[in-house]
Amino acid sequence: MPDSRLKIMILLPSLAGGGAERTILNLANNIDESRFHLKILLLTAEGPYLENIDQSKLLFQTKTLFQKNGFIQFFQTVFRILPFQIKTIKRERPDIIMTVTESMNYYGFFLRKWMGSSAFQWIVRCGNNIFLEAASKQFPANWVLQKLLKLTYRSADKIVTINKGINPVISNRYGIEKQKIVTIYNPLDLDLIKRMSKAPCPSNLPDNFILGVGRLEKQKRFDVLIKAFAKSALVDEGTHLVIIGKGSKLRDLIQLAESLGVSDFVHFEGFQSNPYAYMRATKAFVLTSDWEGFAHVVAEALACEARVISSDCDFGPKEILKQGELGALFSCGNDDELAVLFKKEIAREVNPKSIEKPNRFDLKRIISNYESLLESM
Repeated sequence: MPDSRLKIMILLPSLAGGGAERTILNLANNIDESRFHLKILLLTAEGPYLENIDQSKLLFQTKTLFQKNGFIQFFQTVFRILPFQIKTIKRERPDIIMTVTESMNYYGFFLRKWMGSSAFQWIVRCGNNIFLEAASKQFPANWVLQKLLKLTYRSADKIVTINKGINPVISNRYGIEKQKIVTIYNPLDLDLIKRMSKAPCPSNLPDNFILGVGRLEKQKRFDVLIKAFAKSALVDEGTHLVIIGKGSKLRDLIQLAESLGVSDFVHFEGFQSNPYAYMRATKAFVLTSDWEGFAHVVAEALACEARVISSDCDFGPKEILKQGELGALFSCGNDDELAVLFKKEIAREVNPKSIEKPNRFDLKRIISNYESLLESM
């Protein structure tokens, strides 16, 4: 009997531990398999989420691409991975392809040009502040990316954003019809988060700490968090700073903490598969990004009933925090303002409303939104 299910293919670089990968992990594990046949096509089968997904849903050529040096990566990509991916798409013949990171969005644009617009319907997921992300690169890369963004987004059949604030900006800047853009928030498995948050934190951690979670990259501005921590009275009160995440700025951040004299109070814990135990135990969760697409960790912190302090960056945090009703907002990059907020927020009672607000991002609701979008195409 022929398979009448809608065939969906999602393109990802890997199953690294970011918000896009968490979203696709949740979608793959919870989509209605009686209606949808979903496959994930990877550049490389690397990342901590590999063990959390049905392996039969994964398509890949190699497990070691990102562990190689730049020349080997280029050679392997051009002569092995790309031919494999094109052959796989032709064999699988998906009805819809969805790209969910900016690198894959650009890749999707070239795939569509190569294979033709009638080969598949194409959904682009806008998972970040694409304008600031592109502008943060050095010339001429920033100029090239700005041009590619316009071509990519105008070529897509549908654009999924993860916050409502960016929709009119995309529409106006690229001349895209508003009905082509739909907002679907990142999903949260609230039951799982609540269960995992009850686990104990590692015994080596201090009892009193504030928390930052994210990639240790320029966008996340952990330097602002460390500077504000050093300027506040938290150290004198015996409160520590815990930072969860990996990235290229680790050495710089360690040196910054040392130069400010707070290295004994700043703990770099690397990637953690259960950040929710930390979120539940923390005195306050802090996001210091210069820009965000959704700020997944802010919604997760609310689900763990944590006090939340966030930079008022475009576009996600303010929307998640209901314009500051559910947490405190401070000006991007302003460590003085953040230092003042620490004492005030740690003393604040958690808003009881915040315990229910993450239901906006409940997994079942978000998966249903994706299923409706896919069927509408």
